[in-house]
Amino acid sequence: MDRRTDARDVTRVYTALFNRPVNAQVLTVAPAYGGTITGSVAAYAAADGSVQALCVLDLSLSVLFGAALMMIPAEAAREMIRDRQVEGNIQENLHEVANVASQLVNRSGQGRLALHDVYLPAAVAPAEVLQILANPATRLDLQLTIEGYGTGMFSLLLR
Repeated sequence: MDRRTDARDVTRVYTALFNRPVNAQVLTVAPAYGGTITGSVAAYAAADGSVQALCVLDLSLSVLFGAALMMIPAEAAREMIRDRQVEGNIQENLHEVANVASQLVNRSGQGRLALHDVYLPAAVAPAEVLQILANPATRLDLQLTIEGYGTGMFSLLLR
């Protein structure tokens, strides 16, 4: 069985993607995710189409990741966060960020998973996604800081 994804894996993947340091702090209190998506949720499915893993970013990290990928100025990203907006180019970038994160879920011991969908703020997610959000079997919760951009919450949730 593959070893479980840890904070070092997450920082390694995102540091390489953004070409700038990403630091992680393990959260001692797990964020509670309700039925409303306020950031972004990437769902990863097995070959049979069943969702087995989620990568959850709060609104701040969603915007910061999307901005850092295309080197959009940090101040523009912070303005979007203040306005609670995930604009078009940031949304597109989040799909690429989610695709890269498949490396993390495929190290999680769940077998081979592929990006199934990305749910953005206020999206209505299917019941199986909401079930994993509410009651994951395993989770990794981190506060990530992207150098020069800022900080947000990251969770990797497994069925």
